[in-house]
Amino acid sequence: MYKNIGKNVGGNLYFHVESFPYLDRLLISKIIQATKISNIKTGKDFNVVKFTSESKLSLLLYDNFFENPFPELFKSYIVDLDKKTFSTKDYSEINNPFILHRKELLLPEIHHRYPEYAALTESLESANLFQHTSKIGRSDFWYKLIEQNGFTISTLSHCYV
Repeated sequence: MYKNIGKNVGGNLYFHVESFPYLDRLLISKIIQATKISNIKTGKDFNVVKFTSESKLSLLLYDNFFENPFPELFKSYIVDLDKKTFSTKDYSEINNPFILHRKELLLPEIHHRYPEYAALTESLESANLFQHTSKIGRSDFWYKLIEQNGFTISTLSHCYV
């Protein structure tokens, strides 16, 4: 990971766009190249970058990243830097969207919202809600799990405000 920033899931490395000033120059150059290939804007069209290999990455748009404790994936731009191609996937209309956990890992520790996201993660870890790693990435299972453990989004918000 780069300067304690980044979320590693299944060999893929994720960063929020507000982490860019703290990333390695090589990663930044790959992100810039990907935005040129896909012709999209940082922060507007995507807010998270997922590095999948040396030459492939995804530019991801999570809806309400800072406002929602578990933002939903709305759109993905998958870029192949070697071939200079990209494809787009729209997730905004699916019934059981992909969601994001442990948002603090995508941000630098000095980010002003890092402590609240870390507190939310800590409260969920204390309740053992991250045990089913293969299932919690979709909203249906995740929100049922939260409810079954006596939480609601509003009760979790005390860790999140």
